[in-house]
Amino acid sequence: MKRNILITILLFFISLPLRASPLGDLENAFAEVAEKVGPAVVSISTVQTYRLGTGYLVEPYELPDQTFNDFISRYFMVSPETELHKYGLGSGIIVKETGEILTNRHVVQGASEIDVTLSDGRKFKATVKGSDSRSDLAILKIEADHLTPAQLGNSSSVKTGEWVVAIGNPFGFLLKDNQPTVTVGVISATHRKLPEAGLGQGPYYFDLIQTDAAINPGNSGGPLVNLKGEVIGINMAIFSSTGSYSGVGFAVPIDVAKEILEDLIKGDKIVYGWMGLGVGALDERMAKELHLPDSRGALVLKVFENSSSEKAGITEFDVIRKLGNIPINTPEDLIQEISRLKVGTHLKVELLRRGEALQLEVILEAHPLEREKT
Repeated sequence: MKRNILITILLFFISLPLRASPLGDLENAFAEVAEKVGPAVVSISTVQTYRLGTGYLVEPYELPDQTFNDFISRYFMVSPETELHKYGLGSGIIVKETGEILTNRHVVQGASEIDVTLSDGRKFKATVKGSDSRSDLAILKIEADHLTPAQLGNSSSVKTGEWVVAIGNPFGFLLKDNQPTVTVGVISATHRKLPEAGLGQGPYYFDLIQTDAAINPGNSGGPLVNLKGEVIGINMAIFSSTGSYSGVGFAVPIDVAKEILEDLIKGDKIVYGWMGLGVGALDERMAKELHLPDSRGALVLKVFENSSSEKAGITEFDVIRKLGNIPINTPEDLIQEISRLKVGTHLKVELLRRGEALQLEVILEAHPLEREKT
């Protein structure tokens, strides 16, 4: 009996060096993700062509247009009609074997020339097939073969604290290397929003994934990947007071991209629904005056004429508490939910009107400005 116990103990200790440590497992997982996804990551370089006479302002110099134009004209001997160029860099992820690449809209916006470099060093001219300002996403097309598309995952299941890998080509123009780089971190938070100051353009961006995986200039448009090697987001921005990485990065959830991916590939315009409301927040005093049990919800301050909300019977000072099965606790909740819905969506709206519960149906329409463009 003692001999059997001794043999068991010896076998246990002999086997210990053969077992992979948790740290070793994690290191292997990062390496496997880089090996699996790396071939699908591309570097994107852009050129914007402009003339000083257009009043173009180079972003890094916070100077009035005319001051900058005069400086260029005086010291560099160029006229207002001289053609100048601005260069940009970003990343992208191959999503189709036929050459479709997903990236950020702000990476390619306004570009007169777009070049894509694959991880194997091949270079191609790219064209923009479709773009969407609401999600800051765009699809590029290159004519190439032997492409390896990435596997798109499910961002709705990501959890705070989950390990993630950001892959892209930051500072690639300095390093002169086609191979994508890898940074590692965790999901810091989900369902975050970023105001226009975060990107210097556009409206609020809702429902973003926040990560502490380092994202630097040139990473925009690259994938945020889980340890299964699935793309769960498209890196889009950092929040920083210096312009350099400071531990707070944001990615567009891949579920948002998947909803519009085929439309972008076809070049269709992405038109989102519009309720035709102006909403505000409630406080306890206002809730009491409106005979409400609490201050949760979005207070309707304005109903636009001929809007879908007016047609449905929503009036000023109604308080929207629910869209479908989604609770609405703040005006931001309402804006976020509507921002992801398409024209033609039928919505059940639960609201309180001076304490009385009502349920109405709203059919989302396009914003009047969008209707004018189509």
